[in-house]
Amino acid sequence: MTENAAQFQPQTDDVFARIARDYDRYCDYFSFFIQRLWKRAFAAEVTACSGDWLDLASGTGDIPQRVLNASTRRGQVVVSDICLPMLDVARTKLEDRAVTFARIDAGDMRDVPNDSFDVISMAFGMKIVDRDAALREIYRCLKPGGVFLCIEASRIGWAPLQALYLTYMNLCLPVMGQLIARGDRSAYDYLLRGIHDFPDGKTFTRYLESKHFEAVSVRPLSLGIVAIHRAHKPL
Repeated sequence: MTENAAQFQPQTDDVFARIARDYDRYCDYFSFFIQRLWKRAFAAEVTACSGDWLDLASGTGDIPQRVLNASTRRGQVVVSDICLPMLDVARTKLEDRAVTFARIDAGDMRDVPNDSFDVISMAFGMKIVDRDAALREIYRCLKPGGVFLCIEASRIGWAPLQALYLTYMNLCLPVMGQLIARGDRSAYDYLLRGIHDFPDGKTFTRYLESKHFEAVSVRPLSLGIVAIHRAHKPL
């Protein structure tokens, strides 16, 4: 299992900084707006969890915005990303909210104390990070009994349909990326690699269990194109 499915190296490619202002629009177009349904489902999972919350790879703040629009949370809320221009967009969405913004690398959260958060979430960021490092840090920073929630690319359960889906993505995504991202190939190259190489729901469930999480569950969405994973740090 590759550690970084998309082979993304932020130190050498600032693609997310370059597309930050248009990122939400790109995501809508790439997914034909279905990503809004996925994010709504994921935000509902996060909303149901109480306590101090850290959102990793927040990007433009879509998930925190949805969660905070749906409920009044008690406890601290930390919105984080490694890309400062993305966080700047998130600030505009959440300027009237009681949240803390922080530049955090999910694979190296040295400034976050042990056992700090009841909930840690990540939406579509696990395929572009070092999974071993990120999950080690997430486990460390969760309070005992805390919950990790992740939504990420997955696999359709019927192999012929999965192959058809990948063929479609291989043919259409580069064309769309060329047009929408104005020739910036990095954005869709990372997305394609992540879709191809991120493990299916059952495999990622076993992977989470191998990192000492328990009560791990997976919820496929859209036939398994993406999946919501839930895992707990033991008490």
